[in-house]
Amino acid sequence: MLFKDVIGQEEAKQRLIAEVKEGRIPHAQLICGPEGTGKLPLAIAYARYICCENRGEQDACGICPTCVKFNKLIHPDLHFVFPVIKKKAGKDTVCDDFIADWRNFVLQNPYFNLNHWLKEMGAENQPDHPAAGQTDRRFAEADRQRPFRHIRRAPGGGRLGHDPGAAVSEQR
Repeated sequence: MLFKDVIGQEEAKQRLIAEVKEGRIPHAQLICGPEGTGKLPLAIAYARYICCENRGEQDACGICPTCVKFNKLIHPDLHFVFPVIKKKAGKDTVCDDFIADWRNFVLQNPYFNLNHWLKEMGAENQPDHPAAGQTDRRFAEADRQRPFRHIRRAPGGGRLGHDPGAAVSEQR
């Protein structure tokens, strides 16, 4: 995913690009917002831009060895944590058990929601998994309570964070 592939979010894209150009990349970045705003594609494009060996003014080059790995979502510095369902009773299930499926799913449609992923894993066939409805409503309610906010800086350059409800502040 390149910045040019991210739908909308022009102001956020420009801020992220500026952070890289200024050499002010924070150790962590919180990108949150309502369903469908392109949070995951934006995060992947940002990570790619940071790692690109020949980045341009507005986007990663798309052809260096790093970008080729990002095309397949297999770059060693790109890590995913996502919900999973139990494969077998009595065995712990981890994201790595689903990583190939996850990569294919994200590459096919980076603008998906939780229910799409749960359906892809077959969660609707698991009686005690909150696949449909309840989980979606809970996340939708959380998104309504914390709408997407652009990155802001406090006077003097301190970071206020991305979400006013997160109570993250270095300077006030």
